[in-house]
Amino acid sequence: MKANVNVSVFSGSVQKERVYALMPTGEYALTLNDLTFETGGSYGDSLLWKWLIADPATPTDYLCRDDGNEKVHHEYSSPDIVLGSKSHEWIAALTGQVLADGDDPPDSDDLIGKRMLVYITHQAPKQGPNVGKLRERFVQGSAKALRGVAAQKVMAGKRLALVEKATRLIGRAVKLETPNHEAYQALDLMQADEDQLEQLVATVSAEVQTALDE
Repeated sequence: MKANVNVSVFSGSVQKERVYALMPTGEYALTLNDLTFETGGSYGDSLLWKWLIADPATPTDYLCRDDGNEKVHHEYSSPDIVLGSKSHEWIAALTGQVLADGDDPPDSDDLIGKRMLVYITHQAPKQGPNVGKLRERFVQGSAKALRGVAAQKVMAGKRLALVEKATRLIGRAVKLETPNHEAYQALDLMQADEDQLEQLVATVSAEVQTALDE
């Protein structure tokens, strides 16, 4: 006979809705953890991309949730790879190969474990269970190859501060859709020197301020 043990399997009191803590917008290193074909979703058949997230300077030091488990970010795309689509962009960033019309895509096993850089912003879905609620999303067109280990070393002092400031400003420029936000997204901040970063910060800051004043 089993003894009655008064232990709750629930994690706390009843809440109106799940509390979701958004991560800051900016550029992150993404590692593809899984890629699966999904059927019967709200948008029909799709590919589900599961990503591990890290700071670009330490791409294997993955971000974790409050419970200590690694944070896994989900992104969906069409199973059809169309030139300029999200999946076309991500494959190019992961492999360094831009697929042309008629090319065969790589096997999913060849993509899993590879990394890329991408800007993450906040968007509210227009459909589904999270409609109207801000969630993290990749900025389309921002994905690019993650450079070698030497380019990912931790930057110290002034240069690191400039990279972080430029990243935040570019994130704001993307949100405001300033005239040159797409060009800013394409820049490789890891390769810029201090003078270039200072000039970029001044330029983006001025453009963001102009957009706010309009």
